[in-house]
Amino acid sequence: MDEPVGPMDEAAQPAWIKRLPKNPGLYAMCGGQGRNLHIAYAGEAENLRARIAQHLVRRDSSVVTGTSAAGLNPDRVTQVRWWVHPDFGKKHIRQAAEMVAWEVLGPALSPGSAPEKVRTHPTYARPRRTPEQNLLSPPRQVDQSAQV
Repeated sequence: MDEPVGPMDEAAQPAWIKRLPKNPGLYAMCGGQGRNLHIAYAGEAENLRARIAQHLVRRDSSVVTGTSAAGLNPDRVTQVRWWVHPDFGKKHIRQAAEMVAWEVLGPALSPGSAPEKVRTHPTYARPRRTPEQNLLSPPRQVDQSAQV
């Protein structure tokens, strides 16, 4: 995943972005409302606030700028959901959890495949556990969302 580059003016960020944790975690960007709510994009970040701001405030991530095969329109994002866990400080665990999130959430846009170290990690390994069991098993510290 791209990490933010350069300084970010926190004073210019919307209030709901400022309330996002700076923890490592997973996030999902949703479009639509009510019965039409859908997961448009899911990803992982070392710093949730910075990464989500990169997509929605600075708008310079590859999925927003059009440098990837498909793109995300930040103006159509209606909700952001995020999850943190003590093990998400380890990048390969976060990436494995991201792959599980792609399977469970079925986002319209999926960034691609993870390295071998991630695919073979027990968090993602098959067939011991289903993706739902891996993603939702305790300790699940935070499951939050914010209206955009």
